[in-house]
Amino acid sequence: MELRIDDAGTMFTELELGMSHTGRNNLAETPLLKVVGDLRWLHMARLTGVDSRDVKDDQLNRLYATFFYVDVVFPERTPMAHFGENDHFTLVNTIQSVENNSMLDGYHFLYPAEWPDEKKVALPDGASAVKLGIPYVRTSNTFVLMFQGASWLKKGVPAHPGMSKLPRAKEFFDSYTMMMNAHENRRFKVPPKTYSPLNDERMHTTYQPLPDRDLNGVGLLYFANYPTILDLAERELLSSKTRIKLDHHLLDLRTVVRRQSAYLSNVTPDDSVDVYLDAWIENPWLRVARGPSNPIRLFLNFEMYRRSDRRKMMVSTVEKVIFGKSLEDAGLMDELKSLA
Repeated sequence: MELRIDDAGTMFTELELGMSHTGRNNLAETPLLKVVGDLRWLHMARLTGVDSRDVKDDQLNRLYATFFYVDVVFPERTPMAHFGENDHFTLVNTIQSVENNSMLDGYHFLYPAEWPDEKKVALPDGASAVKLGIPYVRTSNTFVLMFQGASWLKKGVPAHPGMSKLPRAKEFFDSYTMMMNAHENRRFKVPPKTYSPLNDERMHTTYQPLPDRDLNGVGLLYFANYPTILDLAERELLSSKTRIKLDHHLLDLRTVVRRQSAYLSNVTPDDSVDVYLDAWIENPWLRVARGPSNPIRLFLNFEMYRRSDRRKMMVSTVEKVIFGKSLEDAGLMDELKSLA
């Protein structure tokens, strides 16, 4: 992957989507997160001269860079599934740190590769990308020490002088506040009033992590695999436990418009996780006006807990669409009318 870094510390990379970036429906979330996660550590290393494996505190303890907040945003007219094999992006990656280098934050803007270079710029925030119709991923990180494997992680501060070369944030990251609020409120937000609930009681399923697939090289549940676990739970519960059951053909077509996630803890491979889901579907019968063709929009609130000690691992709110199918196509209008 080609890359360059300008004088402001912005990193530019060219990406062609391959089969490794796809899932059941074109571009997939977990492969995309793997790309931007790798770019974050590469960006940090190129600016600081410190490889990720050499990040240590003042006691020479190895520090591991983790994610505490991730925001994935795609315009609804071009959701994630709009992009597929051999599509090209220019990723414009920003990075900044707080005063003591204990946290990082930044954006990965996915510009169409064919745009003129002068238009592919680092934007100040996600709202600016939304106005331009540009997908983006925002990621926020902290550094931790590992005690007793993945079950006990303690925050740490990198001591390498090269970390001072990172651009400094003018204010403390609002992503940390959003993460803490989601932890306390058990969600990032609630659905609009035009959505009908798909479950009476909170739905639940249990997942056993697979060490050969879910864990990374240091024994932690890899951050990019958390959404996969939620998707597996989502497929199981939406196809069997909801008021309107969605068949697997429709579930194959679901794709992300936005997901906000708070990463709160990790898990050992011999433990399991409990996933809880509340789900809603947009109901055109609750709108003042209905169109001749109504999209299938889903709104989902997740919580994930470590089964052994009930420690919360994740809170995630996601908005999805069933890409390329309408409520009329799926024969769901009558069922939604009864829910309204």
